[in-house]
Amino acid sequence: MSSTNSQDAYLTDAEFRAWHGCLQFNNAVMRALDAALAAAHHISVKEFDVLITLFNAPSNRLRMTELAERVVLTPSGVTYLVTRLERDGLVNRSVRRWAHCGRRCELEKCVAPGNAYEPRLAMPIQRGHG
Repeated sequence: MSSTNSQDAYLTDAEFRAWHGCLQFNNAVMRALDAALAAAHHISVKEFDVLITLFNAPSNRLRMTELAERVVLTPSGVTYLVTRLERDGLVNRSVRRWAHCGRRCELEKCVAPGNAYEPRLAMPIQRGHG
């Protein structure tokens, strides 16, 4: 894209290259984080995003719609991912019909060693395989 070829150009050549470089850098960092989390803890960056968001939420829980708004996933993507995390015992979903607030997702207390929920101990999460 050349700013000299079009008066309607949104970005100059330098701006375009800068944005492209930022996007490439972001993609490289996300791939590296994903690989490191998978190797060390058997979770993906997206799973970590959901877990750390719940960890930092009041009482470690959010409505599913709130969770979807805070992470980099679509609502259906959050539902799919939370289903996997729930299957692996890392989160719990509950329905509170009396409160008309829909489904909630909360960080499972068993994530921390010895089932003692201590924030400084809760982060070395590992998914069991086998």
